[in-house]
Amino acid sequence: MGKPNCFRLVLPYRAFYMIATTEAEAEDWVTFLRWRLENNPR
Repeated sequence: MGKPNCFRLVLPYRAFYMIATTEAEAEDWVTFLRWRLENNPR
């Protein structure tokens, strides 16, 4: 991706590219997304 504080969320139907302002913000997003995926009531 080539940008600092950038990460990708890949789902079966789509990929999302996220760019955070800081490394800490990127870590917060990743932590939240992992928690949400692990605790998603299906």
